[in-house]
Amino acid sequence: MSTNKNISKEVLLLAQGNLALRDRNYQLAINLFEKALLETPSLSKIIERNIQISKRLLRLKSLFFILVLY
Repeated sequence: MSTNKNISKEVLLLAQGNLALRDRNYQLAINLFEKALLETPSLSKIIERNIQISKRLLRLKSLFFILVLY
């Protein structure tokens, strides 16, 4: 069973990941979500989905910059 301190850390990682995603800092979001996944396996479906979304947006962002350069 998690303690309040662990719950706070878990929630903080997830919240920070969501903020990074909202701020379009996709790599940071991925890193934070991966840490949250290790800390909170009970939320794995939600966190894994957030990781998928972040990775997809990071790829799109990279493709956009490649297109802009040409």
